[in-house]
This record gives sequence, structure tokens and C-alpha cells, in this order.
Amino acid sequence: MPAEGTAYRRLYNHLHERIIQGELKPGDKLPSERELCETFGISRITCRRALAMLQDNGLIQRYSGSGSFVSKNPSSKVPILDSDYSGSMHDQGPDMKRILLTLDTIDPPENYRQLFGMLKTEKCLFLERLDKMGGEALSFDKGYIPIKIATTVDAEMATQIDFLNLWIEKQGLTYSYIRSSLEAIESDEVSAKRLNCPLKVPMLLTVDTVFTSEGKILAIFESTYRGDRYKFVSTKPR
Repeated sequence: MPAEGTAYRRLYNHLHERIIQGELKPGDKLPSERELCETFGISRITCRRALAMLQDNGLIQRYSGSGSFVSKNPSSKVPILDSDYSGSMHDQGPDMKRILLTLDTIDPPENYRQLFGMLKTEKCLFLERLDKMGGEALSFDKGYIPIKIATTVDAEMATQIDFLNLWIEKQGLTYSYIRSSLEAIESDEVSAKRLNCPLKVPMLLTVDTVFTSEGKILAIFESTYRGDRYKFVSTKPR
């Protein structure tokens, strides 16, 4: 029997693709949980997890006693939960592929140099990555890390969705928190070309600044997301 994580993703991807491609149309009823469990050889808990993800994404509606139905206006947006991109992609976009565009040593922008507290002679490692799902470009990011703490970064590591934690662990560093900002912008020539979309369409820009417990900045990441393909979801505990 497949592992629970693999099983729910298999069912999620199967239904997600059928809905997005229009094979399952708005208002169509999905097979019952019992039928899905038998077809995919999974437990009821695993089945419900996959269905809950589809509902969270706005693709289906679930009604107690009636079953699950394709939403009238199914959303194709990928939810980013609580600003956790890598975790959200692990659950919501398991087929996401990251392509390395740039891995180079540069002079950082002056405002970032000051934030890092770097000397004018010091350099940054500069990363550019493009994220695709199903062959479609959805987002790209730029990363800046002082070169003296980026000695373990290579091309293979740079393409990992969970890059931050991999780098921090391999470099022997620790971070305390990440400060994130979110801004609505319009696509410019660079983002339009990267994401294959027209100029001046809505985009989302996040800037994530990684801090140590002493307030020292370890890295800065600028990420640009297509506004028609992502949504940010945040949960606030009481």
C-alpha cells in the first residue's frame, strides 16, 4: 500500500487535473469517498485529506450527506498558506519544478548592502529561479546572500523548493524569524517575459528577509507571483 503522503497527492493530482482540464465540469458530482478509496487503494482519512485540499483551493464543494461537487467557478489559483511557500508547494503543488536562471557573485544593491552591514568590497551570491507547474511559468524569485555565508550553495541546492532550510542546515547557521512584505504590483518587461504574460497585468511581490535571533540579516528574497495563479491564505490563532 502506498505511503499516505504519496497516496493523497496521487488522488489530489488526478482530480485536480480532470477539473482544470474540464473533464469534470462545474456542478459534476465526484465519485463517493468509498468509490475513491476502492479505486485508489487508500484509506478514508487519506481520501478526505485530498478532498479537503481541493475544497481549500476552491475546486470543489463538499456537502454532508450529498457528496462532493465541482465548484461552479473552480479556481486555478495555488494557495500559499501562512507565507510558507515551500510547505505550500509540498502539499498543494507537488509537481512544481524550479529552474535555475542565475547563480553568480555580484555587488548587491546599495540598500541591501546597508541592510546586511556589508563593506563595499564584499560580494553577494545572487540567485534567480523560475517556478513552473505543468510547464506553465507561475513565479520567479531573486535571492541575495552574503558570499561569506553562501559557500555551501551549489546549482543543485539552488533548485530545491526547500532551499532555505537546506542552505541554513548545510551552512551551519540558524535563523530566528522571517519578515515578509506583500505588495500588489503590475508586470514590467522582466516579469512579463519571465512569466509569459502581458505588460501591466496584476502581480504579487513578496520580500522575505531572514533574521538571526540577534537581528542580523542572513538573506533577502524577492518573489514575483502571477496574480491569476496564486492566492495568499493566512490563519490567525485566537
